[in-house]
Amino acid sequence: GRAGAALDADDEIGIDVRLRQGRRNAGDDGELLHHALRSALTSQISPASAQRNWLEAQLSGSDRFWKLVFFHHPVYSSARGDFTHRAYLEPLFNEYKGDLVFQGHHHYYERTFPITAGTAVDKAQEPNYVDPQGTIYVVTGGGGGTLATASPNGLSARYKSTYHHLALKVDEDVLS
Repeated sequence: GRAGAALDADDEIGIDVRLRQGRRNAGDDGELLHHALRSALTSQISPASAQRNWLEAQLSGSDRFWKLVFFHHPVYSSARGDFTHRAYLEPLFNEYKGDLVFQGHHHYYERTFPITAGTAVDKAQEPNYVDPQGTIYVVTGGGGGTLATASPNGLSARYKSTYHHLALKVDEDVLS
């Protein structure tokens, strides 16, 4: 495998999606809210957990333009998302308008259509979304180790089993 090998520019997958938000007013570069969670144990993100309560407080109290969350075990993935994580975390992303959720665990790249309550929405806008009505979930696990494969499902907008890294550009009301 390529574990530990440096990735070069040919391995860049850019986020391969363009989001434009008209529902909120863009501000300066301080408009990006991002949080990393520890998701190894279900108890760490259960409704009674301090971490989930903290995340809900951060999301609900934020007026930031972009809301991004990072954690390890995927809520949505063609290989198999974590249904407990989905039950505990997806309602927060729906209620507080999470834009992107970055996940790992599976060793490939996959991006969903915007998802609300388990349903893909705004598919016709792919890949240039304006005010998507759901959260986009990205599995980005191709940074090393042995690549895995999956069978993309109806929620998957893009899938590729490849070593990669992501490039994300934030330009006021456009994320690409």
